[in-house]
Amino acid sequence: MERGLRQGDPLAPFLFLVVAECLHLMVEKAENSGLLKGVKVGKNNVSISHLQYADDVILFGAWETEYLKNMMKLMECFYSVSGLKINLNKSKLYGIGVNDEVKKWAVTLGCGYGKLPLLYLGLPVGTSMHFCSNWLPVIEKSKKKLAGRKAKLFSFGGRWTLTKTILGSLSLYYFSLFRAPVRVVNTLERLRSNFFWGGVGGLRESENCSRGFHWVKWPKVIGSFESGGLNVGSLKDINWGLLCKWWWQFHVEDGALWVKVIKSIFGEDGGLASLGRSRGKGNNSVWGNIMKVGLEVDKLGINFSNSFWKSIGDGADSKFWEDSWVEVGRLKDKFMRLFKLEENKSISIADRGSFEGDSWIWKWGWRRELGGREIGEFEGLMKALEGFLLKKNVKDRVTWKFVPIGGFTVKELRKILDEAVRRGGGVNSNPTMWLKEIPKKVCIFMWRVGLGRIPVRMELDRRGIDLDSILCPRCEMRVNRWSMPF
Repeated sequence: MERGLRQGDPLAPFLFLVVAECLHLMVEKAENSGLLKGVKVGKNNVSISHLQYADDVILFGAWETEYLKNMMKLMECFYSVSGLKINLNKSKLYGIGVNDEVKKWAVTLGCGYGKLPLLYLGLPVGTSMHFCSNWLPVIEKSKKKLAGRKAKLFSFGGRWTLTKTILGSLSLYYFSLFRAPVRVVNTLERLRSNFFWGGVGGLRESENCSRGFHWVKWPKVIGSFESGGLNVGSLKDINWGLLCKWWWQFHVEDGALWVKVIKSIFGEDGGLASLGRSRGKGNNSVWGNIMKVGLEVDKLGINFSNSFWKSIGDGADSKFWEDSWVEVGRLKDKFMRLFKLEENKSISIADRGSFEGDSWIWKWGWRRELGGREIGEFEGLMKALEGFLLKKNVKDRVTWKFVPIGGFTVKELRKILDEAVRRGGGVNSNPTMWLKEIPKKVCIFMWRVGLGRIPVRMELDRRGIDLDSILCPRCEMRVNRWSMPF
């Protein structure tokens, strides 16, 4: 114990988390005491004073002398109680709208200073990801992974495997938060395509070109086995699947800070359940693009935005009017006249009635008596609620209608996207025969044979290769077609 903990000690990570939690509690208490003032966000004035991941911390606060000094005093107190000293040489001060004062205060505090955008946990903050230049780290890393010289070292099976796994940690990290521009996706797909077909049959377009013939169109190659492809996977579908996961997270992480921020800015539904084409329109923020992706998926006929439902238990965590929990969808959208007359529009299902014996009795709270069309709507509402019964001591949970048990998965959504694209394009190909017991390169070769895409003389001539003859080299009587060797 006298020598302290060393790197690799199994107890070190646990103790570090304990100390990091202390910093979180100290900042929280300082804010509650008025010593620090966090940033207020949105209509609900959600306060953000710090973001913390392991030893990477961002502190937010008002640009006032008192708060800046208190922030440094807090760091000194943390050092005194934990022994962990803030490295000011690696710390930077950023200001928004106070550029003239940043340098002066950075010198006073003894740290560096900078301007937005900045990198936090490897992701750019304070810049628009619509610019392709901000995606250069992803493109350059992919180029290194799929260097042309590597194509010579791999068989078709090896290139297939590497092409599928081009998305390393950095690429997936970007794809999970930002919508990739079309130009970036096309660039990455071109890199994958060139690598996959590089050196096929030893034929090159020129001596200095590392790219081989593309015997099958790339959209066909990346298609699923069911659609007659090689199940490589579309980068666009991967990006969309990862972004759509935020829709699921928004529904299941109701108490999380980021959910509170989204609700404060975009409303209680996070903008996800708003009706009409205006949803997400003109909003190029990260969340705005996440909303737009959901709308794009809807246009494929998938109805993704309405696929999240509440499976009701005791009804305590579900809102009667604002959540989707019956077949007709959100009751506030289906019965708008009744919703306007509701006294408590955010009432939970559990508070909307009570048990009398084993029977559940609905109780209503209207601002006035119903009349005219409202009575007709009420009859429709009661019909929609027929047979409903709360389950005592059972928590409500969010479900995804495409996978009712287990919830949302990116893999499942990618399958659905692939089927929707295939259905929309009128593609009706035979499924690819793919057996795990057979080497991958053999499976790929047989797939090419089935499509007639192998380097026989007829196919080479069609692709501009200068040959003495396109006749069969054995009999020299018939045209050398792909089916002749078999």
